Amino acid sequence: MFHLTEPQWGVVLSKSLHTWMQSSPFLLFWIPKFADLFVLTYPIYLLILYIYGMAKKQIYYKKAAIFIFIGAVLSEVVNILAQFFVDKVRPNVVL
Repeated sequence: MFHLTEPQWGVVLSKSLHTWMQSSPFLLFWIPKFADLFVLTYPIYLLILYIYGMAKKQIYYKKAAIFIFIGAVLSEVVNILAQFFVDKVRPNVVL
């Protein structure tokens, strides 16, 4: 099994961001929400692209939306499979 170590600048950055986030309850609540916002907009964009292709009766947009969706699903599967072979210490363990 492979083992990845975090570079020193990454540890310093994680610690400083953690300290900054813990300083305010407002930041502690909203920063994770904003991080999840971009994950949720991706499927919405694909749905809009697919519906736009249906409305314009153009197969190009529908195919593009389907190919992007399949690419995203395959990359997620590869990512999950790679996590079984690579051991990495997560930032919450370092902090």
